[in-house]
Amino acid sequence: MHISEGILTGPSMAITLGLGATAVAYGVHATNRFVATKPQRKPLLAMAGAFVFLVSLVPLPSYAGTCSHPCGTPLAAILLGPGVTILLSCLALFLQAAFFAHGGFSSLGANTITLGVVGGCSGWATYHLARRAGLSRLWAGALAGLVGDVLTYVAAGFTLAAHLAWVVPQPKMDLIGYLKVIYAGYLPVQTPLSIGEAFFTGWALYSIGRQRPEVLEDLGVEDKPAAKSKAKAAVKTAAVALLLMALPLLAHATDQAPAAAAPAAAQAHPVDTPVPGAYTGMDEKVNEAMAAAGGAPARAPFLNTEKLGDLWNLILLLGGAIAAVSGLLALLSCLSDGVRASMLASSTAISTGQVNVAGYFKAGPGRTVPLLQDAAKLQALVAATLPDLDYQVARGRAWVKLVGPHGAQQVNVRSVDILREPALPHALAMAQGSFLALTQPGTTVIFNSLAGKMGLRLGDEVSLEGPTLRGMANAVDLRVVGLVQDIGPLNRFNLFVPTASLDALYQSKPGSSGVLQLYLKGLDRAPQDVALLRQALEAAGYSVMDDEPGFYFQKLDAMDHQDWTGLRLDLTQWQDEIGPMRWTLSALDALTWTLVSILLAIIAVGLMNVQWIAIRERTREIGTLRAIGMQRGSVMVMFVMEAFCLGLMGTAAGAVLGCLLSLGLDAAQIPVPEGAQIFTMSNRLHFALDPVKIIGGALVITLCCTLVSLIPSFKAARMRPVTAISHVG
Repeated sequence: MHISEGILTGPSMAITLGLGATAVAYGVHATNRFVATKPQRKPLLAMAGAFVFLVSLVPLPSYAGTCSHPCGTPLAAILLGPGVTILLSCLALFLQAAFFAHGGFSSLGANTITLGVVGGCSGWATYHLARRAGLSRLWAGALAGLVGDVLTYVAAGFTLAAHLAWVVPQPKMDLIGYLKVIYAGYLPVQTPLSIGEAFFTGWALYSIGRQRPEVLEDLGVEDKPAAKSKAKAAVKTAAVALLLMALPLLAHATDQAPAAAAPAAAQAHPVDTPVPGAYTGMDEKVNEAMAAAGGAPARAPFLNTEKLGDLWNLILLLGGAIAAVSGLLALLSCLSDGVRASMLASSTAISTGQVNVAGYFKAGPGRTVPLLQDAAKLQALVAATLPDLDYQVARGRAWVKLVGPHGAQQVNVRSVDILREPALPHALAMAQGSFLALTQPGTTVIFNSLAGKMGLRLGDEVSLEGPTLRGMANAVDLRVVGLVQDIGPLNRFNLFVPTASLDALYQSKPGSSGVLQLYLKGLDRAPQDVALLRQALEAAGYSVMDDEPGFYFQKLDAMDHQDWTGLRLDLTQWQDEIGPMRWTLSALDALTWTLVSILLAIIAVGLMNVQWIAIRERTREIGTLRAIGMQRGSVMVMFVMEAFCLGLMGTAAGAVLGCLLSLGLDAAQIPVPEGAQIFTMSNRLHFALDPVKIIGGALVITLCCTLVSLIPSFKAARMRPVTAISHVG
């Protein structure tokens, strides 16, 4: 299946790469369509990609003394479709060529065609034809696995033979001759391998059909048998006959390969007892030997981690794991900071200040109104109390009914003086109209979803209905002058009106407000400023409520049943005003550290194993160092420093990659699903870099790696020099 790097050149490479690129382009289109129509099956898509990568990479030993690789694409194509399987095959082959010396980049097109196009499409078509002919799921899957595997190697053999016969200068055989040689080399190993893949594919589909039949129905795999029993028996008989044909062909394979090519194959992949005149089995070495004998030698792979040895592979794998954990921590940290920043920017521009002084007024037992009378006096007191106050905004608030031509809705009304609030137009994106229209009396700006729910358009007339300060029913007429893009479900109940309109609804005197929204020069001083304000307000004779986070309209319902009258003030910070949404940040931080802790525990076990292996392989080196005078403490420090350097380099690389990925995702402006906007208060995902947090997280991971290495390092330091030198590894 794998044609190695450098074998295909000239027209063969150009044609196969072109055909492969065309097939992969179709695969990308098919995958996008699959994800769009079946988003709940994304985990299955990822597992199928890992399955194709693993199955086509792992060598299976054969009786002939060599090994071969199964395909896995027939099963993937049956479940996900041939187009998706083509893309998964290309990705798997790319990784194999880049890191495992299987296949090559110059032959990537040819290998993609044989494995993804021929193997996947033939398996998919065979399964559906067999099901329509009346075969059971077990037999149809087995036949699809057999045909897909066999045709994959038929296509690979034809590609190699055609290149050797038609492209290589001075070919030694014609196409038919090369096909005989190649197929004779494939047959001893690929025949039993194909039978094994047939068994596995049929068994997998049979098991899925019994345990999770809804998966097959959702993927469109299940076709109802439509043929008569005779057709079913005929196809089943043909399948059995095809399987039985492998036995005589296997016995006859040793007579098919020309003896002249056998020495090259045997030399490329020697075995203990080579059979004269025949290939010893099929893997890349045999492919390379046949290509070399035909005048098309392979090139060395660009990267071959297999030659590094087990210890270095483990070190690279562990370093990659450390980098992955560090990168994940950096990515989640940037996401948490981005959500916090977007939540702060949206909430402080729309519904709250960084610190708030809210008023609740009761003229008598019963209904509570969110009202601050004589707001100017409070503003002066706030300005005199807070030295780090940047500016303050007075806003009215009301929880009343919006009545339109097609229905009514309870809404959260906020009165604004738009000329004094430059941040509001920048925080919200207008779909239609303008915020500046709020300078006109009797106007309103609402969110798109509220307008759609009530059937409102720009210019429509609506009314606000609610009680006055004395509890009398009242209403004011408004005209819709702006529609705002949605940024979360809760904000869809908000609308903005001029201050005069809310005064008319409450029949309150000018200068009244509902809340003072305070904006500070430094957000970190908000808790201290709340404490200062509480002291100043209580000293001035105001009644101040205890700390109680939550939406203000929820507090209104509770106050309606309380026995008090007059004015009470409520001091809150921005996170108190957004209610349950503030738990998003805590939950995200907890999820981040929980996930990182689990991954760190896995890395700790891996690091200890790597160090044990390193100590075992360097036992004689340790003994020599101890014999020439190195102290135990120095041996221990040597191994601890190795772990420290590995952890430091891994975390540094991971942190850099995590930051770059965060910047890329932030620039991509990924839309936030509608249900998640309640937590982010934004219609797109934001990422923000905090260097202190990222560096701190990387140092924590490095410190954990260093501490874990103390146990094996201590054991290495306690070795006796004589015993260590005489150790035979």
